This record gives sequence, structure tokens and C-alpha cells, in this order.
Amino acid sequence: DGGTESPTGDGKGSGTDGGGTEKASRYLKDVTGDGKPDKGAKGTVTAPSDSAEKAQNPSRGAEGTRNILIVGEDDGRSNGAVRSDVMILAHMNASGSKVTLVHFPRDLWVPIPGHGFDKLNYAYSAGGAPLLAQTFQGALDVPVTDVVVTDFESFSSTVDALGGVTVRNPQPSPEFPEGTVRLDDGAEALRFVRERKTLKLGDMGRGERQMAVLSGVFDAARSAEVARNPNKVQRILDASTRNVRVSAGLSPKEIRGIGRRFITGGGTVTYQTAPWASIGWSPDGRQSIVVPDWAGIRALGEKVRNDSL
Repeated sequence: DGGTESPTGDGKGSGTDGGGTEKASRYLKDVTGDGKPDKGAKGTVTAPSDSAEKAQNPSRGAEGTRNILIVGEDDGRSNGAVRSDVMILAHMNASGSKVTLVHFPRDLWVPIPGHGFDKLNYAYSAGGAPLLAQTFQGALDVPVTDVVVTDFESFSSTVDALGGVTVRNPQPSPEFPEGTVRLDDGAEALRFVRERKTLKLGDMGRGERQMAVLSGVFDAARSAEVARNPNKVQRILDASTRNVRVSAGLSPKEIRGIGRRFITGGGTVTYQTAPWASIGWSPDGRQSIVVPDWAGIRALGEKVRNDSL
């Protein structure tokens, strides 16, 4: 079973219990040159002056909307702390007919409440889902209504339940060429989304691949062969929520209900990436980071609040 995790508590869980996909040729903004950090550029620490306040008290969103922070944990630990390898804000519109998945690069250089500026994924290592949710609220000025934490085992099991997925690979590597790629099982899909060092854009390239696989999973799940077979739908939903932990007010059962509705009943899923300016260096010159486009991030937050994505 899944678990319940409070977005504002200690981050520890307790046991508890479709239309078309908008395809995008690129999920992440292109980078000119070779994709390596420009050693002449330093990451800006400029951020909205109200980010600390908004982390605790974000502006209200449109009635009936939900902003679900999806966190994918990795298998390893950094200094004894589990890291967040995937961070996506899923905005569900008021009618429940559309979900927009916004990918946030893990190296995005942001203010973390109580910790100063650091990479976005450090928030999860330092304070779990509660601190990560607050960091998102401060950056975007949107309320995080729910948190879902999953792992790569659930991801792999989902691909296995689908019998593999077909994806458009935007980041070629020796094992996986650019263009249409068939991932036959969960193990191969894991290699695909974990690969980083051979990719031109490194972690940003890995983010592109992660979103490409999400698109492939949704497409496969909503194919006629799957969507019209209740047993297959149930197997996919069970696999995808096997190790899920959720915040209070949400349950794995409700997640399965949302998934079933989008698989069998229509609805639209779209994909975006949080606006970013460049790949650069932290102010001390020691860390390669993704420099945020703060005007773009706050504009994104306004669209989320207004339910206009």
C-alpha cells in the first residue's frame, strides 16, 4: 500500500491504503553551444523579494484547481539523505479535464527556506517533502495542495505492466539513438531515464528523457488495446501506485481514480518545463547549476493560479 505524508509536517509517512496527449518536439529549452556551463557566467542569486513570505503563505489559486507536487526518489543517498531525482508540478484544472505537467530541473538554483540558495533537489534532502513544497511555493507563489512521492521501482513496474513503451528520444547516446526508440521493459526504461554523463546537456538532457517517457507511458496507457481492457487498466494503476506515499487529503486510491478517468474517459495531458535562462555556475563557482528565468517562473505561477495553463 501507499502512505500518507504531510506537506507541512515531518515528511514521514504512515501506511494507508482521457483524450489526447499534447506532443511537443522539445520538452526543455534548447541551449546554444555544447551544453556545458559557461565558466564566464555565474548563477544569479536574484529572486523575487517575497519568496520567503510566499513559501509559507502563497497566493490563493482558482477554486477547484489542484497543484500536485510529484517527487521521484532515487535509490541512492547523499550524506545519508534520500534525493529527489524527478520533480514535477501537476496542475489539474477546475473541471478536472486537463492536467499540465511542469518539469523542474533538479539543479535549478533557488532560495530554500532556512537554507539560503541551493539546487532545488537539496530541499528534499534537507527537509523532505514539506521543505520541497515550501520551496516550490516560494518560487512560484502558488499553493501546493498535494504531494505524491514515488520511486523508480513503481516507474519500472508501470513500464512492465504496459509491455514496454515507445518514446521520442531528444537526447542521443551510444545506447539510445535520437528519434523513435522502443523501450521493451522497465529495466531498459530505467537505463534510458538515468543516463546522464553521455548526454550533451547532462542533467537537463536527462530531464528531457524523463518527460519523453512520461509521454510514452500516457500514450501507451490510453491506447485502445489498454483503455478498453479493465484488467489491463487496473494492472497499470496498481503498478504505478505500488510504492506511492501521499500527503494528507489525498490517497493512492484517489490517484488511481484520477488515472482511470484520464485513461478511459478522456482528458488532456500537456507538458512544460519551468522557465530557465542558462546553464551556469553557482556564485562560488563550485557547482554547475541551472539559472532560473525568474520573470518566466513567476509568470508561470500566475497562469497556474488563474487556471490558464
